[in-house]
Amino acid sequence: MFYFIKRLNLKNALKKVKIHAIDSLNGYEFEKFISNVFFAFGYNATVTKKGADRGVDIIATRFTQKVAVQTKMYYNHNVSNSAIQQIYTAKEYFNANIAVVVTNSYFTKSAIELAEKLSVVLIDRTTLTSVLSGTNLKKFIG
Repeated sequence: MFYFIKRLNLKNALKKVKIHAIDSLNGYEFEKFISNVFFAFGYNATVTKKGADRGVDIIATRFTQKVAVQTKMYYNHNVSNSAIQQIYTAKEYFNANIAVVVTNSYFTKSAIELAEKLSVVLIDRTTLTSVLSGTNLKKFIG
């Protein structure tokens, strides 16, 4: 019951967060924030240890689903192919079912094309804003 109340309160709190406030976070704070987003939507989410993450910043699980998440906190440019390649490889290493890259920015055209080919889920600034406003995260992850 406690976890249900905590998740519900967190989900309601996320609706008050504006995307511009996220832009003021550093990389680690962004990882923690995104792990809380996953938690609010029913996942058990853990931020990985620095230096041993192998390209995965968060491992999120829900029932039999294991999600490998890489976060990219960018201020002046879009996320490129390298993030897609890293999470795709790391997904296999961590035996995850799904690979996700989340950013406060956007993705390059080539990153989007590669992600589609490799079935990597991309959550960009627009999608993140939608999730914060209450759209179920599972709509994007599956």
